[in-house]
Amino acid sequence: MNIRAPSHIEWKSFRTSAALRSALALTGMTLLLTGCGMRPNQATAALASPSASTTRIAHTPANTVGTRQQTGNAPENVSVPGLLTAARAAYAAKNVVAPAGHNAMEYYEGVLAQDPGNSVARDALREIFPFAIPYVEHAIARNDFPEANREIDVLAKADPTNYSLILLRSRLDAQVSGDAHVLTVTATADSWIQIAAVDGNTVDARMLRAGESRTYHSTGPLRVTLGNADGVAVTSDGQRLELGQHQRNQVVRLLLFAPKALTRASRRTQYLEGIRG
Repeated sequence: MNIRAPSHIEWKSFRTSAALRSALALTGMTLLLTGCGMRPNQATAALASPSASTTRIAHTPANTVGTRQQTGNAPENVSVPGLLTAARAAYAAKNVVAPAGHNAMEYYEGVLAQDPGNSVARDALREIFPFAIPYVEHAIARNDFPEANREIDVLAKADPTNYSLILLRSRLDAQVSGDAHVLTVTATADSWIQIAAVDGNTVDARMLRAGESRTYHSTGPLRVTLGNADGVAVTSDGQRLELGQHQRNQVVRLLLFAPKALTRASRRTQYLEGIRG
């Protein structure tokens, strides 16, 4: 059987026909996509561009004060390796439990949603859980109740029986209902202040300029440290505090809103420190 090579004219005609068929196919596909609601330039771009996986993580809108807020879950279309990489990057950036949908805890929880037995995500959530608690406390202290609710819900997904969650919800509910203590610090001269929870976690630390005032709400004890104490006025639940008896070298240290036993222990510690000093 003899196979004849195509002549130059036949080959040219074949290439022309192939090009014509390709052009017709492209035109037909463009018309099809246009009929689906895409403009011609969009249709051409859809055909010319390679397919790509686009990740969109929606921010959760703020909810009303005192109501539970839905968490911004990690996207389902991201693979487990991708979520683990995002979680490590978020933790390195100190995005432990915030912002919504862009934090280490939610990324690790997204891993477990796809792979419930993933030991890397389980271990990571257990290790970073304690580091997320101060973020919730700060949200409560600044009266950002929707954010505090959201963060508590994220923690609950990681460890629903953790006792810390009971304390956090109790503190949040008390503050929402108006049962929180109120601390106000007003500067008559430039002063340095530090406000911390009784466990040592800092709520606020700043230079307070003359004429500035800061108010804090808390359902638990607060440790207050004041520098240049002569230039600061403090009210606790509306009562003006006399700072002179707590002052040492222009520094005042206070333990406020604490049970009596804790207050006595704090006073004894300050007394012993005064003797040693």
